[in-house]
Amino acid sequence: MNADKLRRGIGLLVLLAVIVLILITIFAGFIIDYLWFGALNYTGVFWRILFAKFWYFLLFAVIGFLILAGNFLFAHRFSKKRGTPPSAGSIMNFELGEYTEPIRQLTEGGIRKLPMLVFVVAAVLAILAGLTMIPYWERFLRYFNSVPFGSTDPIYDKDIGFYVFSMPVHTLFRGWLMSMIVFSFIGAGIIYWVSGMFKVYERSVSFSQGVKIHLYAL
Repeated sequence: MNADKLRRGIGLLVLLAVIVLILITIFAGFIIDYLWFGALNYTGVFWRILFAKFWYFLLFAVIGFLILAGNFLFAHRFSKKRGTPPSAGSIMNFELGEYTEPIRQLTEGGIRKLPMLVFVVAAVLAILAGLTMIPYWERFLRYFNSVPFGSTDPIYDKDIGFYVFSMPVHTLFRGWLMSMIVFSFIGAGIIYWVSGMFKVYERSVSFSQGVKIHLYAL
């Protein structure tokens, strides 16, 4: 018992040390940047950059959550109404050692037993999706403060400013949106799989009609 408490205590101390180091690193960079901008009398620029990063993170985190949670919730609701436990022969019936019983308990009732898991996973992925957009704050500021160059390209007859300010943001957003669709596809597929509406066998895969419509739409 004492050994277990000692291991837990050491593990907790290590975790706290890692968290403290991460916080020190973050705030050290924050303070250094603030002092540097202040020395140049550009404190307003510092706060504008900081708020831009925060708002773009929040914007894409919210959009990502709506996309992911919407698809996960649809799959959850649909599988809750029509899902069936996995049948014999499904790949989920394989023996997985100590994990066999937890997986069996999860799959017997379908994802309906863990409704909060849908929102937790969507929230975590949405936060990560928002964080990935923070480094591109300059692109968005250039996009929202763009001005025409006054000359057009000879092929598409678009202002040169479009290629400098707008096109990079369009490309970035398209790639980000595609990643959200991929995560939605994978998450919905897992929910359908656990509920028994999407089954993987040794040499075949079985879908219900509703699953096909949802996944094909993605």
